[in-house]
Amino acid sequence: MNDFIRFTLSEYYEIYASDIKKLNMGHNECYIVSDELNKYFIKVLPLDEEKKLQNEMAYISFLSSKFCVPTIYMTKEKNRYIKTNHGLLLVEKYENGVVYDYNECPSTILIESAYLLGNLHMISKSYSGNRVIDYCWMTSYREKEIEEIHNLLEKVSYSESIISKKKIKEELELKLQMVTDTTQYLPLFKNVSYGMSHGDYCCPQWIVDNDNINCVIDFTNCAEIPYVWEVFRSYLQSSQSCNDGSFIDLNELLAYINAYNSKNKIDLSEWLIMPYIYVCWLSVSTYGYKQFLSNQNHTYLKIASWRTNICQTVLHNLNEIENAIKELFYE
Repeated sequence: MNDFIRFTLSEYYEIYASDIKKLNMGHNECYIVSDELNKYFIKVLPLDEEKKLQNEMAYISFLSSKFCVPTIYMTKEKNRYIKTNHGLLLVEKYENGVVYDYNECPSTILIESAYLLGNLHMISKSYSGNRVIDYCWMTSYREKEIEEIHNLLEKVSYSESIISKKKIKEELELKLQMVTDTTQYLPLFKNVSYGMSHGDYCCPQWIVDNDNINCVIDFTNCAEIPYVWEVFRSYLQSSQSCNDGSFIDLNELLAYINAYNSKNKIDLSEWLIMPYIYVCWLSVSTYGYKQFLSNQNHTYLKIASWRTNICQTVLHNLNEIENAIKELFYE
């Protein structure tokens, strides 16, 4: 792969790599490449994700003069990426800084990120994209994922070689119960505002330098989504207080909402809906379990278990969250 990257960079970008380092991040192949003067971030995506990449490139182009997005290098032919037999290759400027793992973000950076997210949504109001996580999308998604939960339970029940078999079975059965409990919230997706957003906005996507977020990366999942869904999800996946999925710091959550709302004001009625649509979505998601049962990589099981735990925590505290938000707005 290194030879392929060297050839492609020299042929299409006139970048002559002296060092190539592979990174372990996400489902895409990512590399840091150095030449005599600069460093570059290289991403290689599957060929069947070209449409997704085109959407990402268009949105980044729209944001480039308005928001802290990565700089994309153009090829000699003025293309934004290269299509090869190995996949779709994208070259970005390497940004110096720190990237925090899930639920490891310092509180000051967390609040800054809320201001940034509100600003991103305000900037993007004139931009149209593919709409997801609305009522029709969720109805179809829930049907598909409920079937997948049953399939995974059957796989776990009949296999003797699966690690943590009892734990996975219990968590999948809990998910089925949460799916039943959250079905009533599905119509609420009709009552929230949608707009273009990052789609996976949380601390692993922020490059932090000198206690400031200098760049937001990886817009692969950009789409029109519910504003409040992105706000709540980003907080839960970034806050240190939610590290094990069993606790939510309501004071910190309110500060996050307040910071966001100062940039992109959303009505109280939608903030009150926020935790309900979140659990309606997350309760049915099989992400993590499906991947773990395919490759036995414990990172995926850790992610899956956290998602199940935080979903249960939100479900058990819906009234408390709702009342806290009301107090914030009625102060």
